[in-house]
Amino acid sequence: MLRKIELLYSFLAFTQVSCQCFDDVKFSITKNDIKITVLKADTVNDERLATEIFAENEHIPVLQTGCFKGLPKLKYIGLYNCGLKQIEKCAFLNLPSAKIISLNFNNLKVIENGVFHSLEIVKLSLIGNGIQDIKEHAFYNLTYLESLDLSRNNLITLKPNIFYITQNIQRINFSDLSYNNLTSIEKNTFQGLKYIDYILLNNNNIVNIHPAAFRSIVQGKMLNLQNNNINEIPTKVKYSGFNEVLFDEDKPEDIFEKEITKEFTQK
Repeated sequence: MLRKIELLYSFLAFTQVSCQCFDDVKFSITKNDIKITVLKADTVNDERLATEIFAENEHIPVLQTGCFKGLPKLKYIGLYNCGLKQIEKCAFLNLPSAKIISLNFNNLKVIENGVFHSLEIVKLSLIGNGIQDIKEHAFYNLTYLESLDLSRNNLITLKPNIFYITQNIQRINFSDLSYNNLTSIEKNTFQGLKYIDYILLNNNNIVNIHPAAFRSIVQGKMLNLQNNNINEIPTKVKYSGFNEVLFDEDKPEDIFEKEITKEFTQK
């Protein structure tokens, strides 16, 4: 029998919905430092002491609004190879302790606006989903985000300012965009990020990089551009905030533009 759950959806009043995300799904659940395996009939709302929830090779095509409601201690959500195609807005509503969300090797094609809105997660992993599009506000207000892994997807472009409206995020330790189909890095793609240790853009199809693609970055450790189709890297990228810029060993040093503009030298 389906449970009824109450939810606050954006600015709408409370309403009743049916949540049936996890019919006959086998979960590994950790609570009180003890890991148990349980078969859920509908939701996981009765696991209030759970700190970790993990499922692999199960059938979970949709995460409905409120499907993790009432789990105040939950720190980790991992759904691997579960055929996940859609995440409804507010699926992760009211998870004050959540730190890591890993939805690797599913079938997500689009990351919609607000799906992860205002979570206090430090790590978001979406490896191997075949993602083709990330909406402009998808990472809105992820204030504590340190690691974002979008590797092994089908991204062709990244929307400019994709991080700009992410309030208060100034530092990310790790951003992996390797093994996608990116063809260019546009102006202000990383606008709003001042400090980022590693950006991995290797193993794409990048041909062009806009001189202002990394303009806002003050300090970074390494930018990896290996295994792309880049013939020329703007000098502004070479002298950006990164300590090291990696490119293919068979590319000559003059892959960087030789002219440094007057505008750049005056900065």
